[in-house]
Amino acid sequence: MEKLRNVIDNKLCVSCGFCDFYSKKKLEFNFRKETELFEPKIDDVNFDYKTFCPSINIDMVKNSIFKFNKSEPKSILGFYKKLYYGFSNNTKTRVVSASGGLVQEICKFLLDGKFVDEIYTTTHSNHYKKSRGIKLTKAQNLTKISGSIYHGANYSSIIRKIKNTKKRFAFIGLPCQILALQEIKMHNKKILKNNFITIGLFCGGLIKLSGYKYYLKKFYSPEMLKKIKNLRYREKPWPGSFRVEFNKKFELKPRLAGTSRLNIIRYMIAEHFNKNLRCKFCPDQLSDFADISLGDPHFSKYSNNAEGGSFIITRTIKGLKIINKMQKKLRVSLFNASEKEIIDSQATLKTRRYISSSIFLSKFFLYNPPKIKNYKKYNKRFMFDLYMRIIFSLIKSRLGFGFFVRKFVAYPLQIVEYLFFMKTSKSFFRKLFEVILNKKVIINYKKSEINHH
Repeated sequence: MEKLRNVIDNKLCVSCGFCDFYSKKKLEFNFRKETELFEPKIDDVNFDYKTFCPSINIDMVKNSIFKFNKSEPKSILGFYKKLYYGFSNNTKTRVVSASGGLVQEICKFLLDGKFVDEIYTTTHSNHYKKSRGIKLTKAQNLTKISGSIYHGANYSSIIRKIKNTKKRFAFIGLPCQILALQEIKMHNKKILKNNFITIGLFCGGLIKLSGYKYYLKKFYSPEMLKKIKNLRYREKPWPGSFRVEFNKKFELKPRLAGTSRLNIIRYMIAEHFNKNLRCKFCPDQLSDFADISLGDPHFSKYSNNAEGGSFIITRTIKGLKIINKMQKKLRVSLFNASEKEIIDSQATLKTRRYISSSIFLSKFFLYNPPKIKNYKKYNKRFMFDLYMRIIFSLIKSRLGFGFFVRKFVAYPLQIVEYLFFMKTSKSFFRKLFEVILNKKVIINYKKSEINHH
């Protein structure tokens, strides 16, 4: 199929693997070093005429009508019933999880209560072939899905299982994966019936693992980097440190707290210069079409909770009932959250919603983005600050991350961008002096003052 070949050629693949659902024979997925993702080998394969790829087109309106019977959400958060901040009441589950253990706890509740027989999601590994889709049927195996995965994962290993299952299942995924499953359910009544619930994750985009290893070069020699056996992104306390694992030991290295301003700039370089291109053209940061959406409470009063927690957007009656049943069974602690808190916690939400700006500007950088039908409310609004953010983002993609960029361009460009988006002249000069002095960033963990639901 020519459209799928164009996705590969234009580096827009996100390795969701859902194209295998439409193939008449099982697809092979080959690892591509340039994008650090598993991409389908599509030569000489016959696809169903209804083949959907989230890197070809995204129709927010059609999917909203199918999921919610309405075309336009009133909120920038999308459709929802209630908003919460919460975490698992199981201490062990909460400790091993990145943000409060809600994903694991919800999965346990679904399996224990026999709401579902199977759960489809991903398991983490530093090794690409092991970061893959996984099917779980027993609650005791849920430790396999603890922690965050920022690099790509090969989801194709479970697509055929979803296609052929006759059991009720829950699906956990990123917005593009939720969208791909949603499109299947529009045309497949069996899967629509079997998919009891979908749990979506807030997503900032896929990052190349080599980008994070660039950041870790600040702490390790090239020889030591080669000896790393596994890398976990979110070790406690929240918001998390890198857990760098070797043969017989592990070490914690700071990400955004407990390190210097220049190291934070380096971390931003690692992410921003190594982000998947398709992720920069995504209008859906908050998993609009899930029943329950979960994500980190960055830059809010909740971020002082060292044990971690998540914002919870219940989008459907089913999702709301499950969360409230868990609260009644004392499986989770829930606290009311406001729209403003969630909006303020997601720095790129406005850029994602007003995606028309990114699509328009991409032409000047010679990119071929997906075709997107956005919500009307966010379709034609152009603002100066969005233009500048998008231009910085696209410049980084076009520059690449070769030797010259790493050595001479990345730091000055990232510092300029970092300072450019300060809201006031006072904050600009404060941040400038913090960068010059290379001030260490400290988070003081105190008990959050939140109103219990």
